Amino acid sequence: MDIAGSKKERHTVYLAVFTLLIVGVALMLSTWQMLRQQQEATMQHMALTAKSVLQAVDSSMRRGSSQMDRVRQDTREFFMTLEQNEDLLFVGILDPQGENLRARPPRISAEFSLPPEALAELQVAGRWQGPMTIGGTKAYVAAKRLLWPRFGRRPPDGPGPEPAPPPGGGPHGHGGGMQHGRDMQSLPPEKAPFLVVALDMEKHEAVYASFRNAAYFQAAYILAAMLLLWVLAVRFLSRRALAGKALFLERFQARLLDALPEGLLITDQEGVIRAANPAALAIFAPEQGGLVGTSLAALHLPLDTPSLAWRQHSLEGLALEVFHLPFQSEGGPSVMVIVRDRTRIRSLEKSLAEAEKLAALGTLAAGVAHEIRNPLSALRGFAQYFAKKLSGKEPEETYATTMVREADRLNRVITDLLYLARPRILHVAPVDLNSLADELEELLRFDLRDKGLVFNREFGVSLVRADRDTLKSALLNLLLNAVDALGAGADGSGPPRITLRSAPEGDGVLVAVADNGPGMCGEDIVQAFEPFFTTKGKGTGLGLALVHKTMREHGGEARIESSPGRGCEVRLLFPGESGETPSPPQGAA
Repeated sequence: MDIAGSKKERHTVYLAVFTLLIVGVALMLSTWQMLRQQQEATMQHMALTAKSVLQAVDSSMRRGSSQMDRVRQDTREFFMTLEQNEDLLFVGILDPQGENLRARPPRISAEFSLPPEALAELQVAGRWQGPMTIGGTKAYVAAKRLLWPRFGRRPPDGPGPEPAPPPGGGPHGHGGGMQHGRDMQSLPPEKAPFLVVALDMEKHEAVYASFRNAAYFQAAYILAAMLLLWVLAVRFLSRRALAGKALFLERFQARLLDALPEGLLITDQEGVIRAANPAALAIFAPEQGGLVGTSLAALHLPLDTPSLAWRQHSLEGLALEVFHLPFQSEGGPSVMVIVRDRTRIRSLEKSLAEAEKLAALGTLAAGVAHEIRNPLSALRGFAQYFAKKLSGKEPEETYATTMVREADRLNRVITDLLYLARPRILHVAPVDLNSLADELEELLRFDLRDKGLVFNREFGVSLVRADRDTLKSALLNLLLNAVDALGAGADGSGPPRITLRSAPEGDGVLVAVADNGPGMCGEDIVQAFEPFFTTKGKGTGLGLALVHKTMREHGGEARIESSPGRGCEVRLLFPGESGETPSPPQGAA
């Protein structure tokens, strides 16, 4: 069976996926923002450091030099101190074209030069700083234009001999391009040299890289943990969905087995009933406590030999079909027994057989009635003629009168046969039982008076949906049978009486005719509705057959409840608005 998953659970999974996606994006953005801020902090630190070093070098050279080729001893020591700083890659003075004028020996093998965009910004703004690569080493460079007051003369801090410039023209014997002793004060600003400082960024980059790797690892770890939790949540929801489907199937199967019209019994390997559905309880009508825990053998079902076919079985008036199938369960070999109650079907099959019998009889009656009635009418006419002609002569008059009476009886038999043969169109409408009872009592007034019978009415329902004429004919037949039965005496429960009663029965109505006569035995009850069966000396055996046919035409049923010495009651069950025939009362025959 295909079962649809719960939309709520699917929405939960979708929400979990969306949440994980949002958290992952937020985590990546947060990591990127944190790394960007760290990188900005590193660059700000490098910028501040480079600016500080640049300013220190500039201040030192301002104090210690009045001419580019004269350097005091403290300036020279300052440059030597800078050389010992491992973070300093380069410090020097460049001309406006970027050529080295003076520089400390760099720790880089490549020739130092500023990029064109840096030189362009220095020419315009006089300052520039930023990262660049020097000989494969990443560095942070800061540069500014040298615009000293009275550039090229002795500073105002006191007279003294001008130190001789070292060989090569620069303070460290490196650089050149300007004549020694030249007064730089007369140079315009756009031709002033630039002081450049380059700091090593490798250590800072290493710290930043370790921080970045740690951040990446932390983000990946959190993301992996969330992904794992999401997978576990999806698995949990999937298991939960499967558990929900299993619970649904279990409840569905339980409801299905409870609603199963066939009785279902499950037994263990010892033959003890472990499960029974309501249909099984209804079929076997167990005592209080049910069937579970009792032995299957106590039900006397035909389970002696394994069979995969349905087997017929009769049990206390029930017509059953039994099917059993061994199977292997967790507790060992078990047996599943399915029991069908075919009693109702058998009753319908019997009714169908009776209907077929009546149809055959009707076909015969329809063919014979025409052939019999014409000569019968002639014989009756001649018998009446001779009865008048021979009036006063005995035994001729008696013979003629008997012929007329028997011809009338034979005509009634033919009429009843025709009623059995012809399909009738019923005009079903509400019938007032009180007015119908008045008419029946008037028809039977002389019979009731001559035999001293009491006629009672007990109407719990005053209206019944039926065809009035056929209902009147059926009740008249039943009342005549009761009058004949009481002619043999009552059962001793009081004066001879006939009771016409009605009562609601389910969705329909029960109409019954009861008497306190001698009653009927079981064999007579079984054959009572068959045509031509009678226990009367002069009966035709067609009265109850006509009643039975009338009830079938109404979609109802006729039943007899009687026992020898306890009277007899014929019950007519009329269907209600739903068209369903009411169930018979408990104990009905």
